[in-house]
Amino acid sequence: MPRRHNISPGRQENVFSQIAPSQLYPMSTPTFTNNWTERTADEVSRYEDICGRFIKFNAKRDFFDTWETVVDSWTALLRITSLPSNKPIRRTHVITAVNALGSVINGHPGVSLPARFGYFQLANFLDALEFRIRSERDTWPNALDWRRGRYTTIAYDMYLDALSSDPRAKSPRQEVLRRRLIGRRWRAYAEPSSLLLAVYSDFAETFMYISAHTEREAELGRPWDVSIVQDLRRHVENNLV
Repeated sequence: MPRRHNISPGRQENVFSQIAPSQLYPMSTPTFTNNWTERTADEVSRYEDICGRFIKFNAKRDFFDTWETVVDSWTALLRITSLPSNKPIRRTHVITAVNALGSVINGHPGVSLPARFGYFQLANFLDALEFRIRSERDTWPNALDWRRGRYTTIAYDMYLDALSSDPRAKSPRQEVLRRRLIGRRWRAYAEPSSLLLAVYSDFAETFMYISAHTEREAELGRPWDVSIVQDLRRHVENNLV
C-alpha cells in the first residue's frame, strides 16, 4: 500500500533548508537543460539519485507478482469512470466516477491500486468530461446557461458538485486542480502503457505530490518556504536517507 500524505502545516523544523528547490524539483527550473554542465558534482549526483529512486527496487518481480490484481482493478476503475457514449451525462454518472477516483487516491480499505492510478484517471476523466460538455452543449436542457461558462469551469463544477464535502478542505477547487496536475504528470510518465504506473515507487508518488503542490503555490504567488511545503520536502528527505 503506497504511502499517504498527511500534512501538518504547523511543524517548525526545516531539515531541508540547505537544499535549493531546484534540486528537488528539476521540472521547475527553466535553465535545467542549458546549464546542466555548470552544475556541481553534488547536484548531478542528487539528480541521478532522485531519478533512480523513481522505480521500485524489484520492479520486474513485483509486477509479475501483482499484474493480475492490477489489471483487474484498473479495468474495473476504467469501467466505473467511463462516461456513457450513447446517452447524456447525468449527475449520477459523475458521482459514481468521483467516488471511485477518491477511493483510489485516498487509499480506502479494500483498494489495491496505488494512488497514482487514481490521479492518472482523474485527469483523463476531467478531460473526457470537458470534451463531452463541449460536444453536447446544445443538447442539454440548460444549454444557454452552459454556453456562458468555460467548459473547463463547468467540468470542475460538476466534479465538485459530486464530491463529498470535506470540512477540512479550505479550497476544494484548488485541491481538484492540484490532483489533475498530478494526474497529468503521471500520464506523461506512464507512456506507452498506463500499466507502467505499477513499477513506480512510493518515492516517485511523493515526488509527484510535492512537485504539483509547489507548482500550485508558485501559480498562486506564494513563497516556496511556506510551512506546508517545508513539510512536503521532508517527505522527500526521508526517502533519500
